Amino acid sequence: MINLRILLAFSALVLSFDILACTTFFVSSHEGDNVVAKGHDWGRGGFLMSNPRNVIKKAMKMDRASELAVWTAKYGSLTYTMFGKDLPVSGMNEAGLTVQMFVLRGSQYPRDPTKPSLNEFQWIQYILDTSATIEDAIANANNVIIEKVSTAVHYMVCSATGRCAIFEYIKGRTKVYQEETSEFFIPVLSNSAYEASIGKLRQYQGFGGNLSIPEANTSLDRFVKAAHFSKMYDSNSNVGVVNYAFDRLAKLSWDHTSWQFVFQPSRSYTWFRRPADQNYSLVDLNEFDFSCAGPSFVLDIGKMEELRSDGRWRFSEYSKALNHEILTRGMEFVDWRMTREEFQHIVEHPSHNRCAPSH
Repeated sequence: MINLRILLAFSALVLSFDILACTTFFVSSHEGDNVVAKGHDWGRGGFLMSNPRNVIKKAMKMDRASELAVWTAKYGSLTYTMFGKDLPVSGMNEAGLTVQMFVLRGSQYPRDPTKPSLNEFQWIQYILDTSATIEDAIANANNVIIEKVSTAVHYMVCSATGRCAIFEYIKGRTKVYQEETSEFFIPVLSNSAYEASIGKLRQYQGFGGNLSIPEANTSLDRFVKAAHFSKMYDSNSNVGVVNYAFDRLAKLSWDHTSWQFVFQPSRSYTWFRRPADQNYSLVDLNEFDFSCAGPSFVLDIGKMEELRSDGRWRFSEYSKALNHEILTRGMEFVDWRMTREEFQHIVEHPSHNRCAPSH
């Protein structure tokens, strides 16, 4: 059995600046081949996991007394996780909806005893399971509250049609920013509050100000650079949108960047690479059987030996033992204090998922 006392003492020390340096931006193409790019600067490992549709799920109970959220997955998805099944930090579903999570210190979640709860990681899976559009995501998010177990966060959600929304939790209120309801909106997010980020952006050339685009790597500077990259793509150039996105992610990279992702909803592709790699790896959602009767599959993206000779990745079938390994490794990078019993509950919880009755 893992020594959680030692792990938790260590994890409290590593929740430092290197957790606070993730950035995402949306790139629009005239042909509708839009992408969402993300630089992930949190930890060194990670797993891709497939998630079937038509599965009934219930939120994990930690040390909370509130009612737990229950939902049925309408859409299959592919997620990136560091903490186990149904606890992703980003992903895309088969409807082309993407969700990205970022640390935002100081977030305060609403308290509403009339609504069921889930944690900040499960929120991502819940939205991917239940939403195809931004309207879906906003409506479904309004049906639950977040009970934080580890990290204060905010999210960017984008649909296959190219609409995006930012979800933040400020002073106990949910704030949703989107183009239709904001005076000035750009689909970019880092680790600063969105209004403060927009205020900073307005000082720079191309966005109403006179300053040159910055070179520094603070959260606000990364937001400005990513906004510039989001705006400047030329669909008529010879540079494809995926290549453009990875090239700009390289310009946002620094010593702690572990992975770079590009989600391409029009083709159901998830691209990824390490910052030092020249080539990109591809996982195609169309190759998964998302029916509830089939298993989930898992890929340790840090193991190049899982790459087959035909260029495809060798996924393993999900198991409770594999979930234990994922959570054990993920605990090294997050300040998530839990008892031994809670740890085991997280490992075993997905075993309670079940297929919804057919109609």
